Amino acid sequence: MTVDFTLSPRPLNSAMQRLQDFGEPMRFRRKETLWSAGEPARGVFLVTSGCVKLHRANGNRRVTLDLAHRGELLGLDGSQAGQERSCSATALSLVKGVFVDAARLRGLAIQHPEIWDLLLGATRERATHFAQDLEELATMSVEQRLAKRLLDIGSSVGLADARGVFIPLRLTRVELSEMAWCRSETVIRLMTKWDELGWVKTQREGIVLCSLEGLESLLKQG
Repeated sequence: MTVDFTLSPRPLNSAMQRLQDFGEPMRFRRKETLWSAGEPARGVFLVTSGCVKLHRANGNRRVTLDLAHRGELLGLDGSQAGQERSCSATALSLVKGVFVDAARLRGLAIQHPEIWDLLLGATRERATHFAQDLEELATMSVEQRLAKRLLDIGSSVGLADARGVFIPLRLTRVELSEMAWCRSETVIRLMTKWDELGWVKTQREGIVLCSLEGLESLLKQG
């Protein structure tokens, strides 16, 4: 199994550009909450820069459902009136984007059918991603899941340099454990192991993937 490592940010298509033109510009600091699970869903948010964590509480633990980057449409439950947020959204970095309330979104979709296509496509993408996550949980080891998460993040926001691929996100061990659905102690053990192998280095400003081949080799194991 090989991760598609393109290092290319998702471009904003014409429908996204239209939402950007008509939406309300917003920005969030790192760790700031965009919305919380259970609150009224009043619209959608288009990420134009930065990274957003989508998560839910599971008893006393939080589980990260997804990370969203530039060009991704969040809060699709806000496209219909009377819905509640199905998960919480928190900024993992400085996040910029535009918010489009449900009423304006419906009006724009009537005038511009490509926006309906955008909403349907985003909904399908989220459903597909959720199904893939369930498959990973059922078939992958914890080490494979953590490696896959780091490779996916690197593919989305990584910056290639002499060290390897730099992920410009200050992810804590707890946040990584929420992404890999495991204990933080397990993440510490694995990151220490990978550091000793020269595969991954943790720095103050982010994480360096020094050996994509090493991490990808884990995904090929049965």
